[in-house]
Amino acid sequence: GYWQLAGGHGKYDAAEAVTNMEAHYDAGITTLDTADIYGPSELIVGKFMNKQPKAIPCTKFCCFRFLYDIDKNEVKTRIVKACERLQVQKLPLVQFFWSDYSIRRYVDIALMLTELKEEGYIQEIGATNFDLKRLKEMKKAGVPIVSHQ
Repeated sequence: GYWQLAGGHGKYDAAEAVTNMEAHYDAGITTLDTADIYGPSELIVGKFMNKQPKAIPCTKFCCFRFLYDIDKNEVKTRIVKACERLQVQKLPLVQFFWSDYSIRRYVDIALMLTELKEEGYIQEIGATNFDLKRLKEMKKAGVPIVSHQ
């Protein structure tokens, strides 16, 4: 994954990072893992996507703050901005992360992501760091989760 590009893991050169992505792609590694919380990572992966549009950028939709206040407009805005940063029309995989199970809105937010999938902004929805109980709740509600990390 490209969490190292978040900026808190030492200095790096963004152009060199893109060159490394090119070498990985040429070696057959075609999927790139990033997240909305990894600082400039999506932007740097987007520079690579501009050069190699057949690569598959997978990102995360992470919810840490203001969990009671997230609405469909915010979800859509964040997804559209991820598309722009990654330079894709549709996100191939969005992996959903929720930080606090005591705030039981994760199913609602996952359903908002499902609506955006139906609207063509997202190809597939995954989850990251959910336990089995919460995964089952989302699946039962109709969230088409295809992966879990």
